[in-house]
Amino acid sequence: VVLRQQQRFAFSLLDVKHLGIGVVLAAIALGVLLRIVYWAQLVARVSFGISKNAAPDAAIGPSFAFGCPELAVMLPGIFTMVLLVPFTEELVTRGILQSAFARRGPVVAIALSSTTFALLHKPPDFLFVLFAGVVLGALFWQTRLLWPPIIAHATYNGLIQFDWRCMTTVWRPAADTLPLFVHGITAASVLVMGVLWCLLILSRIGPGRTRRPGRHD
Repeated sequence: VVLRQQQRFAFSLLDVKHLGIGVVLAAIALGVLLRIVYWAQLVARVSFGISKNAAPDAAIGPSFAFGCPELAVMLPGIFTMVLLVPFTEELVTRGILQSAFARRGPVVAIALSSTTFALLHKPPDFLFVLFAGVVLGALFWQTRLLWPPIIAHATYNGLIQFDWRCMTTVWRPAADTLPLFVHGITAASVLVMGVLWCLLILSRIGPGRTRRPGRHD
């Protein structure tokens, strides 16, 4: 119902006339950086004993293997996670929700959209998804177009597909070896650098058009 009511406005956010190659590359870079940040925070949590696998028969590792299933197996996941999910979630959380509160300023609008975005995901990943939502919301605010956050989101989800389908990684450090300071500090450093690179890219992206996202009747 909301999409039908906001159809004209939603399509205006998908205008490609102001979508330059620089913005597209920046969106792809942000998607890659978000995946690096995810892995960095996960390794840091495991290294410092924050995230644990309580199953007594869980493998210890570390072990790593790479092998993708047949294309017919991967295509449904790629279609869903890379095309359908980013378009739908960005249209709802950024395109409609964030735009609805755009007149209250970027802090309120981005905070509401990113919090809603985080609540749509699993509780253990809440803080990371909240950060990702802020990055995507800021990208939408800066470019004033919906395609950049869709592209960044699709890039991130595409990398997830290769993680899920192609990589087999096992690492559950024994409790008596924790904390692993070298691993944890290294991962935390990568995490900080990833966050800083995200902020740097966002600071260098200019607006794609003259008006802020929001309804302009």
